[in-house]
Amino acid sequence: MGHNRSIYVPIPKIFHSIYEEGPFSKCIVCTRTLSEEQTEYMIEKVFRGTEVIIEYAICDTCAEQLGSELSVESAQRMERFLAEQVNWPARMAQIINVKGDDLDQWIDTCLISGRKRSELHSYQLCARCRGDKIERTVLPLMIAGSVAEEINRLISKKTRDRLDGFVGDYLGLDPEFQNLPIDTPFLLI
Repeated sequence: MGHNRSIYVPIPKIFHSIYEEGPFSKCIVCTRTLSEEQTEYMIEKVFRGTEVIIEYAICDTCAEQLGSELSVESAQRMERFLAEQVNWPARMAQIINVKGDDLDQWIDTCLISGRKRSELHSYQLCARCRGDKIERTVLPLMIAGSVAEEINRLISKKTRDRLDGFVGDYLGLDPEFQNLPIDTPFLLI
């Protein structure tokens, strides 16, 4: 399947790794190089105030594998929640009307609550990328911390256990911090 280059723009600094001091270079799971033009992957960053508390990039292959290990029940609840909460026609109109490379329109306002990022103490950013470019479609997006908490209440014990395992195995977080709702990866559900 080909891709439309017009939806791809350079990855902005907010989606760069603070640890690598630049773009993410490898998948957190398989360590595949992400800079190759055809490599598709997701980035997630979790902020508290201005501090990044979680960040990672995961290639599509590893994300699909992890996704297959999550419960069908959780996926269905998430799909239903997003269908009920997101004004998809407005989102698509926003995407169609954007000019230039600016991504602020995608990530300045919570996809669900409509709250501005500047008003939030905690939030998550999610993006889909290909090589050194970010894709401007439904993603990138920003989710307020309070919305992430709401989403966390929808997931099953099986999914919670698997996501906690992912956080512990790949992000090296202390179990005490894993149980905070904002720390659960949002993308992978």
